[in-house]
Amino acid sequence: MTTWLNTPIQMQFRVIDGLTVRFAQSGDRDDHALLLSLWPESLLAFEPMWARLAEHAHLVAIDLPRFGHSQRRDGLLSPRAMGEFIITGADAFGLASPHIVGPDIGTAAALFAAAGLGRTRRAGPHEWHRPSPGT
Repeated sequence: MTTWLNTPIQMQFRVIDGLTVRFAQSGDRDDHALLLSLWPESLLAFEPMWARLAEHAHLVAIDLPRFGHSQRRDGLLSPRAMGEFIITGADAFGLASPHIVGPDIGTAAALFAAAGLGRTRRAGPHEWHRPSPGT
């Protein structure tokens, strides 16, 4: 594990879907929150609120591909493709139905992820899916 600056956020790297992605996570809690980096910042943008949020949820913050210190893949530059990556990332961390904080570039991608891109995907013991009309 590498520590940058004097931050409570302990950043690490992990390969997700073939890309090296920078992430940080807090201690275990019953609830989970996935924090997505914003442009032109990185997951360090969450530093001022990290300790407070970590009191309430297990946090996983990731620099989305191309942003912060994560690798880039040109095919992930659309919100729909990035939404798919978010689902894959949640799966990689074993996050079941996490709260998603996706400011800036993460907003549209988070909406695609929450909608499940119109199909069911596994995310831990729960499923991501698009609700049926009228539900």
